[in-house]
Amino acid sequence: MSDGRTSGGPEETSGSGRARRAMGWPWRTLARFFGQLRADLGRRRTALAWAVIIGWGLLVCVFHFGGLAYGVYVAVPWWDLLTHSMGGAGVAAILYAGFCRPVRSVRAPLWLVPALFAIGAGFEVYEYLFKDFWWHWSVEFYVEDTVVDLVLDTAGAAVVLLGHVVLRRFVGGTADDAVDAGPATESTPSPAPEPASDGGVSRSSRER
Repeated sequence: MSDGRTSGGPEETSGSGRARRAMGWPWRTLARFFGQLRADLGRRRTALAWAVIIGWGLLVCVFHFGGLAYGVYVAVPWWDLLTHSMGGAGVAAILYAGFCRPVRSVRAPLWLVPALFAIGAGFEVYEYLFKDFWWHWSVEFYVEDTVVDLVLDTAGAAVVLLGHVVLRRFVGGTADDAVDAGPATESTPSPAPEPASDGGVSRSSRER
């Protein structure tokens, strides 16, 4: 005898489907990113762009970890500003290259600004929980340093957005737009128009 309860109904199925989609978005996002990267590496211009971005990231890593190892952050007060601004621009470029192309819309990807802010905030939380360099700081100085770091991180997104606007306005699109468009098709020449018949009698025959 049934107790009146059924399993697998439409509401339950749709709810579980939404839950699976919500849990699976990180993997879909990564799949989309690496799919774009794999396609880009097969094209010369976009592969060169990725090489520049990767080289920039390696330079930021050298500046950051070298600054930690050799005390540059303490000796040079503006070193932290340099690495945060360079890191913000590099992360924004990675997001732009992985998710915003081919760019066929004039609208700029403004979501880069909150994305960089969120990533920078996550890094500040990491430093607060797992680093001890700030222990001797005052609360006022800690807040000031955190705000400045977040502003510089977000400024990286602004630089990439500016580059997007410049490319769309003065170049007409990004490099891979031209690649995706393919070679220009050659137009087939139209046949030459036939001379008027003039009743079937040519001009030379009339002169004769």
